[in-house]
Formats: sequence, structure tokens, C-alpha cells
Amino acid sequence: MSKTKTFYVTNAFNVENLIKAFNPTTLGEQLDIMSVKLVMAIDLSNIMQVNALKLSLSYIIDTVNDGVTSIFRQHLNNQLWERGTVNDKIDKKKVQIPIAEEKLSMVKSDQTECLQILDILDVITKHCLTDHSIRSDDDASELACYHKFAKVLNEILDNTMLDILDGERVSKASKTVAKNLEKIYNANIPLNNGFGRRIDLILTMKDIELSISEWKRKKSPAAKYLQQQAKNIRINKAILRYFLDLPISETDKNRMMMTVSMD
Repeated sequence: MSKTKTFYVTNAFNVENLIKAFNPTTLGEQLDIMSVKLVMAIDLSNIMQVNALKLSLSYIIDTVNDGVTSIFRQHLNNQLWERGTVNDKIDKKKVQIPIAEEKLSMVKSDQTECLQILDILDVITKHCLTDHSIRSDDDASELACYHKFAKVLNEILDNTMLDILDGERVSKASKTVAKNLEKIYNANIPLNNGFGRRIDLILTMKDIELSISEWKRKKSPAAKYLQQQAKNIRINKAILRYFLDLPISETDKNRMMMTVSMD
């Protein structure tokens, strides 16, 4: 026996009555009601409404895209938007106080991993834009862009055996590749005389390169982005090649050999 999937007017009427009778008390319940209301009246050609529905069904509130945020504002109560904001500006104190209180609790209970996550949130909160009317600096240098990530990376790698080498260091892996190519081609092509490539960030452990990461300023041409990305991939491949040449079993190589980087 087949089941019909037709949604009749009487069904819609019943759902609307249920919505009217239901009084949501939690944020999750508000998002449930929002999802139902969107389903009842959604315009599938409107990408903003479609994205809002997908996000509300996933219990995610979009505060990044203004068009989608406006839909959330129509459905969620005003107290939510007042929490942590003053006149559409982030009140850092309201965000930092609960983080500080929770960090104190984690320190007392010696929960180091949870404390590390809170430290990262603290760094991100300190450097977020407090006023939505202030635009990010599109003219910021490559170094300025990198420093924003470095503060978070320092927290992540704290108390580990991993080290960050920055400041346009020369990658050993790229230097080895350059020297080998010079031997092959007898220096008939320009390879910076085996000097190697300068890198924004090299992740190392006991002076052994594990991966490299690169940054470009926001206003860089698209061609530069692609050139930088290719450079990033090629040097990480060289690092991976070094590890694959070590006397390690094929099983372990297939299971755990990889590099992780950002660009």
C-alpha cells in the first residue's frame, strides 16, 4: 500500500494551529518553529530563504550574511540579538566574562584541553570587530594577515613538541629539491642557485620540517593566489617525499603519512 505525500490545505491549517498553541522556551524550540514556518511559505527560488531553512534545521544561526541574518531576526526573539550586542555592536565584556569564569573553573579542575579551547576563544574574541559598520582592512599586508592566524596557532601548539618558524624562512625541503634539479640540469635553468623557497610559516619538530603554510594579502591578484597555492602544494609534497623515503613499513606509510597546511 503506497503512502501519499500530498500536503493538503487542512494539513497546513492544523500545523498553523499547532504553531500558535506552542510557546517555545528554548533557542532550539525557536529554531524548530522557524523551520516549520519557512517550510510553509518558502520561495525555493530565493537562495536566502533556502539557506536560512537549511541552517535553522541544523540549529545554526547565521550572523555573517546580512540577507540570511535578517530572516533569522524575523523569527527569533529580540532577547537573542541583545545578548552580547549593544546597538548592533559586540559587547566584548559580555562575551569575555563567561569565558574568564569558565577558564577559572577549568584551571581549578585541571582540565587542560578544555582550557586550551577557551584560550583560543579568548584570543579570537579579543581581536574580532566590535562594530559591524567597521570594515576589515583590505589593504592589510601579508604579514598582518598571517599574524591574525599566528596568535591562534600559538595557543593550539602551546605545550607541544611542535614549533613555528616564521619570518620568510627558507624551506630545507625546497632547498634539497632545487639542488637536485641543478645537478640534473647542470644549472642550465634558473633555480636560485639551490637557495630554496622562502616560506611564511614552517611547522617543525626537533628541527624537522613537517609542513609549510603560505598567506597572501586580500588585494593580491587571483593569479598570485594560484601561484602561491601551487608553491604551497609542491613544497609540502617535497616534505612528504622526504618522509616516504624513510625506512618505514608501507602499512604505516599508507596509514599515517600526510602533511597538513594552510594557504
